Amino acid sequence: MSAENIYAKRFLKAGAKGFVSKQSSLDEIKKAITLVLNNKRYVSDNMIDILAEGSAAGIAKNPFQSLSARELEITSLLLSGHTLSEIARSLHIQVSTAGTHKSRLFDKLGVTNVLELKELADVYKL
Repeated sequence: MSAENIYAKRFLKAGAKGFVSKQSSLDEIKKAITLVLNNKRYVSDNMIDILAEGSAAGIAKNPFQSLSARELEITSLLLSGHTLSEIARSLHIQVSTAGTHKSRLFDKLGVTNVLELKELADVYKL
């Protein structure tokens, strides 16, 4: 459900033993499960490439990596077409709090509206 280049590094850093994207083949999923059950980490070939590119460039310049977990969650909901009221209701927060998160993530990403957010998300394959 999530873009590997955004979430995988975040989850691994938080302590996950691996991350499998929804596009992974059955063989890749089996490989990941086997490694994790043997107390090893699973990192996909795609993620290795992403990490290598980030190291080669200093740090990946993906602006979505600067978002907090809540901002990333709200970004995903905005990209799915949800209104602030719907977001607030589903996250059990006030509409004003959702608006504050939206304002902060727009500032961090340098966008002024959801259309620009969608265009930026398309560039980074979010």
